[in-house]
Amino acid sequence: MEISADADISAYDFIVFACPNIRKEPGEKTKLFLEKAPEVKCYSVVITAAMPVWRWFSGNARFRYFEDKLGRKPVSVLEIPGGHTKYKACADRPNDDDLLTVYLFAAKTMERLCKL
Repeated sequence: MEISADADISAYDFIVFACPNIRKEPGEKTKLFLEKAPEVKCYSVVITAAMPVWRWFSGNARFRYFEDKLGRKPVSVLEIPGGHTKYKACADRPNDDDLLTVYLFAAKTMERLCKL
């Protein structure tokens, strides 16, 4: 579900942010949402990144962006290859391996949430 930047999320106990990697930061809509400094109780982050070399260099900076804005670490994080229209990188994504990775990420996240 996509929510607007001014949405009231106080009733949610857990949020998954899913967004592209754009120069070590999330997309504009996500950045706008985070600028409102919402009180997020518990969250996970899924980031897509298409350019293999850039993915390695930007490392964990993408996930630290969320930690800095929300003041706490995520329950879990996942980076998954995504398509890049200009450079045609990862054009065959998502594939069966990606879907399995996301399923296992969800299972791991659920396991961690049950321990909180």
